[in-house]
Amino acid sequence: MSINVVQRGLIKSLSFLMVFILYIMPNLAGKISCTSSYSPTSNVNMGTFDPYNYTNIVIPVTLTITCSGPENKGDPISYLYTFDGGGGGNMSARRMALSSNYINYGLCTTSGCKENYGTGSKGTYLVSNNYKLPSSARSDSWILYFVVPVQPLSTPGTYNDTINVSLSLSY
Repeated sequence: MSINVVQRGLIKSLSFLMVFILYIMPNLAGKISCTSSYSPTSNVNMGTFDPYNYTNIVIPVTLTITCSGPENKGDPISYLYTFDGGGGGNMSARRMALSSNYINYGLCTTSGCKENYGTGSKGTYLVSNNYKLPSSARSDSWILYFVVPVQPLSTPGTYNDTINVSLSLSY
């Protein structure tokens, strides 16, 4: 994700990258096909962030998983997405960095950013589901909200962070 930040006439940008890691249990190989994606799929331009504007920036991102296994119709499947704390290591207080300067942001369950996505520990939420495989493909989608709260900014430049997203499948 990227954001342009205006401060005293200077432009700053923030970028965010989601890295997907997929874990598939060995007994699923060749039986079930699952794909995962998020939209938008590349760095998101979050527009212009003006520290003198008192409005949070909220960018929704849709996370989708589609699974099929027609020859295994009726078999149970479960999946679990977890999200690490990014470069700062804190799921409840993520931050983008430019050297030793930081801009806080959240990966949230709502646009109001009351709860954060994470690993399910320390008060964070994860994305999971289980169901019986249908005869055709099934897609489930969630909206994740990237929220950059109003905050003072110090150094113009490009701020970055990477969140590793793990997807575990089992049956």
